[in-house]
Amino acid sequence: MIELPTIAEAFAARFDELLSVYPERNDFRYPVAGGRLVYAVVVVGQLIDDDSISLFGIEIDLSGPR
Repeated sequence: MIELPTIAEAFAARFDELLSVYPERNDFRYPVAGGRLVYAVVVVGQLIDDDSISLFGIEIDLSGPR
């Protein structure tokens, strides 16, 4: 929950710059980010018809660098 506001802001401010989940679908994007409490986090977001973004599919890496 601590990381979510930063992730939501990335989707709101840079959606078109984020990596595409599916090459044929520009409405699904994801950032890969380091966090304050986790090593890395990936969240998938989908741009909806009303220009809102639905966030889902969170993946968290707690292992840290090797």
